[in-house]
Amino acid sequence: MAIKNMLPTYLLNDFKKYLEEKGFMILKPNGNYEVLRAKRNKQFILIFRQDKNKDYLSFQDKDFPWVNDFLKHKGEI
Repeated sequence: MAIKNMLPTYLLNDFKKYLEEKGFMILKPNGNYEVLRAKRNKQFILIFRQDKNKDYLSFQDKDFPWVNDFLKHKGEI
């Protein structure tokens, strides 16, 4: 399942920097909806834009710990 309405669009570049600091390599996104693809070893994090909601980005449940930790560091939650 996808988690929506948690990662604000305006924080995308900061999230990329956060992932790079954690050892992820930022890759070119695939498709029309993918805005971020990051890889560390065999682990991928994929972030998607939504058609209906331009203010927030979507991500998979498995990536929740990364997004949650990032938002805590930013003081967003």
